Amino acid sequence: MLTHDTAIAAARKVSEIALATATENDEKALFPEAAVAELGASGLLGLTLPKDVGGSGLGPRTFSAVAAVLAEADPSLGMIYTMHVSAAACFVAGREKSPNANTHLRAMAEGKHLTTLAFSEKGSRSHFWAPVSKVKRTANGVCVRTADRTGRGMRVLRRFEVAWPTSTKCSASGLPRKRDKAFAGSDRPSLPVTHRR
Repeated sequence: MLTHDTAIAAARKVSEIALATATENDEKALFPEAAVAELGASGLLGLTLPKDVGGSGLGPRTFSAVAAVLAEADPSLGMIYTMHVSAAACFVAGREKSPNANTHLRAMAEGKHLTTLAFSEKGSRSHFWAPVSKVKRTANGVCVRTADRTGRGMRVLRRFEVAWPTSTKCSASGLPRKRDKAFAGSDRPSLPVTHRR
């Protein structure tokens, strides 16, 4: 379990690793694998997760301090970490309704699972809520078509979830009333998801 002070110390160690490769990662659009591996090993992937799933149960004060240290070394790593913590909060919020949520949360707390809410696509101006990729149901599953440099993490992901509108009728909020989902990954049976550029 991390405390506020040990979390900041761990973030500084991760930032040293990130700083060593940040320029090359940025120039070559590489995922910061070594820094992310250290995030997992250090316990920072479970920083805000509840203690009952192995997390440290720390709050916004510590999270924001850790994210700032990481982002100063490598802005991409800061965003990756922020999106992970945000997505993990969604798992926590919905875990009573999801039989698999605690399994994923434990894997995050153990440093074995990095998650995210979305990815940035070429052409979206980094606005993940305005995707430019196309999702199409095929005879064999689902095909996701994206631009050449879609999300650095696309090359290293182990599980991929896609949700897309299946109805042209919108709710009062303007969002489609119904969404289909498909998953790729060994931990969830589903339609096969193919990624094509």
